[in-house]
Amino acid sequence: MLRNPINEEKDEKSQVGISDETFDISTASGDLVKIFKEPATVLTKLLEKVKEQFSFQKYINATKSLNEESYRLARSLGVSSQRTRELTVAVADAIPEFVGIGLEVKDAGLTMSSLYESLNTNLSLSKETLVDFAATAKVTGVEQKTLATNFRDVGVSLSMVGENMLQVTKIAQQAGVTVKAVSDAVVSNLDKMNIYNFDGGIKGLAKMAAQASRLGISMEGVFGFVDKVFNPEGAINMAAALQRLGVTTSDLLDPLRLMDLSQNDPTELQNQIVSMTKEFVRFDTVNRRFEILPGAKRRLNEIGAQMGYNNGELQKMAINAANFDFKLKQIRMPSLAINEETKNLIATMAQINERGIAEVRVAQVDSSGNFTGEYENVAVQKLTETQIKILERQQLSTEDTMSDIAKDQLDELRKVNTNMSKFIMAQRYGIASSNLFSGAYVNTLSSLNKTIKNSKIGQQPAQTSKTYRENMIEFEDKSLMQIANLGADELIKLVTSAANKGANINLAKIGTDIVTSIKNVVSTKLGSITETYLEKFSEIKPTVVHSGVVDMNFTHTFDFNDLSNISPQMKELIKDLFIQGLTETEIRNIIRVSIDKIKTENPNIIGGGGMST
Repeated sequence: MLRNPINEEKDEKSQVGISDETFDISTASGDLVKIFKEPATVLTKLLEKVKEQFSFQKYINATKSLNEESYRLARSLGVSSQRTRELTVAVADAIPEFVGIGLEVKDAGLTMSSLYESLNTNLSLSKETLVDFAATAKVTGVEQKTLATNFRDVGVSLSMVGENMLQVTKIAQQAGVTVKAVSDAVVSNLDKMNIYNFDGGIKGLAKMAAQASRLGISMEGVFGFVDKVFNPEGAINMAAALQRLGVTTSDLLDPLRLMDLSQNDPTELQNQIVSMTKEFVRFDTVNRRFEILPGAKRRLNEIGAQMGYNNGELQKMAINAANFDFKLKQIRMPSLAINEETKNLIATMAQINERGIAEVRVAQVDSSGNFTGEYENVAVQKLTETQIKILERQQLSTEDTMSDIAKDQLDELRKVNTNMSKFIMAQRYGIASSNLFSGAYVNTLSSLNKTIKNSKIGQQPAQTSKTYRENMIEFEDKSLMQIANLGADELIKLVTSAANKGANINLAKIGTDIVTSIKNVVSTKLGSITETYLEKFSEIKPTVVHSGVVDMNFTHTFDFNDLSNISPQMKELIKDLFIQGLTETEIRNIIRVSIDKIKTENPNIIGGGGMST
């Protein structure tokens, strides 16, 4: 089936978003190798490619896309078209920021759709909230819908999701475990905050998730145990059972303490369980591995069954906890002021070599502190203060927002592309969403629509299929094969004849009528360059020529927000000429002709270096 992309509306279900390509230096330069071999040639090509981003067609396409996207969002919200202007500006402002963190142009509108659908509310979203939220999903790897609904259900607003997940991200980095693993665990267990109290709120839950990730266990086992000892009866029975099985960890044997930890500090309760398991494990110096003591395997299995840990979960915790503790004990640096978190980071990153020594791989630096590209294995007990700082520099993020982290995680080529794309999209969608472009686009099409609706082709007979079905007598003496072989002009005559009978319209004239209507609308909305039109500019100063210059030293179309030293009349003229699709050179020439004409016709008003009225 033939499809007309001009009239095709966006499908709310497919959610394709705005289709607009971001800048790619690889494509622009043709070959990355040439950047090093022929930098001057590449730069010239690069500038030409950037210039192409300022074509009038791209602004019109962007205006059209923004209009379609805002109406799609309005339909998904179920609101009137009166809100489309707000949605247009919101998407236009978000696009360059989304592109700046490595996302696509279409993601701005799709993120809004995702939030509306997941929360089922008509939110008013700022650019900052949208970008921070999208960056959070990108950095943590957690789906946007999951982030939105799970945080909402614990009373956290969208604007605070990024800040809370930034805490989670930094805790994961400090613990030496993956951000995604900890983020997934935190978000999926946020509902536990409505049941238990965590020291520091989400921060406490994140520390619990980081420890679980380090030990390779799920948090479900811990919360299952928490549920067992949440009430007095359960706490008393559990303490008695653990005491009978020979557990010596005091906090697990005191029912009151056990119940208090389950209700107010599940993170510490997990610490106590981990501490308890370590006494069942030893390091086999012969085979260089950790193992559960042969005589303790059955007892640990019974303890696990009593606590609700099945399928070897408690044994896995015991092995990994002993491994971590073994490495931690080798970090003996009394002369260095390092905190517990840094020690935990080093122990997590360290590996035990064939001699039973924990060592980490540290990047080498030169005398200026710059990385040399080489690495060395260093025993944790021999780390210097400089090497510890290098490890922290490699592992920890110093960025203050999720957006900054998302940008920092881009490779160098993508950073170039995103910076260029952000500039291109900022000016393109800024202009496209301006009152000049957006207003002219909407008003022109709206006026054209009214013209068509008020014409004969917009009236009921012409828009009813029955009209044409009952008046196709012109075809009755022809076979389908004959009709199929008719030329376009002959077919139009037959259809026009049928239409005239039922709807009193002439299809052959429809094209001409529409073109005339468009001309009338454009003439009404934009004016024309006539003698009368030029007379409006009798107050123009001679110093009216102005061009915007971007950082890369090439001239582009006028920046309408910075037309300094230009009278209001001339500013309006430039806008009108620009919307008609004239190039900068053509606009300059028209302005020059305008001034010359005014000077010629009004020689008495020229005075000094300018023009007066």
